[in-house]
Amino acid sequence: MSPVRAGLVPYAGDMDTPNVKQMARVSRRTTPMRFLARTGFAVNGVVNAIIGAIAFGIAITGGGHADQSGAFAAIAATPGGIVALWIITVALSALGVWYLLGSFFT
Repeated sequence: MSPVRAGLVPYAGDMDTPNVKQMARVSRRTTPMRFLARTGFAVNGVVNAIIGAIAFGIAITGGGHADQSGAFAAIAATPGGIVALWIITVALSALGVWYLLGSFFT
């Protein structure tokens, strides 16, 4: 029996069935996914705060760029910055997956 017939792998016609929507809804509500999504929201706030601090510094000194690349460069320049960037990558990716899963049933 093929995986599609066994119901293990959906085919294109099944993508809008309640089963896929239900799986997306259930996986979005799991504790690990909610934790990662909340971490993504927090990290997004931290990155925006760093951008704001860079913009404040630019306003005082008159030079530089206040954007996400500047914020990530500032994070990378700190001790442990590469580890922090990996945490940011995982958290923002999880937030993106959480939004994607939400798109199945909103």
